[in-house]
Amino acid sequence: MEQTQDNKKHILLSTDIFNYTYQDYLDWCDECDIPEDERFGEDEDGGHLFNEWRHEQVEQDIDCDCENMRYSEYANRSFVITGHLGLWDGKHEIIPAVHNGLVDTIMKCTEGNDIWDYDVFINDDEDYITIHAKHHDGTNVFLIHLMTQEGAKTYKEAYDDWDNCITDEKPEVKPEYFEKIEFEKIF
Repeated sequence: MEQTQDNKKHILLSTDIFNYTYQDYLDWCDECDIPEDERFGEDEDGGHLFNEWRHEQVEQDIDCDCENMRYSEYANRSFVITGHLGLWDGKHEIIPAVHNGLVDTIMKCTEGNDIWDYDVFINDDEDYITIHAKHHDGTNVFLIHLMTQEGAKTYKEAYDDWDNCITDEKPEVKPEYFEKIEFEKIF
């Protein structure tokens, strides 16, 4: 988990390999007693060892941060995902969907064959978590809102009625369904 300089935006998860420098790699090699002649060159897949190391570090960071979130105050709460898909023909609003558990809700937005890079963050002056998930057509932007118990129940009932064709009325997400997500309670 990284905190940005302005102390306003807190990055929770990121697939950005450029968070790791070549000096970080060399320091890691020193810590692990990797001989100088084994630090450079190609690995068995033909990629550079440094880039492979960066990808492994990102994956380990995400796994560790997700594990920490599984023990947070928000671990088993209900969330609603709102936002839009950035597609070849423009932006398309998504139908808000309720999910349980913070990590599972985040992973719902970041996993998929087309997603190749993402950032998950929260701003101090916002009540929700933002996800930018990049893919070959553009960027999906998702907002994850923490729901009150009553809000989750009310929205889920309306969604189920619409999904099961009991009503033609699309479920509506109302601000009174939400609680503020506090950065300090995420980990």
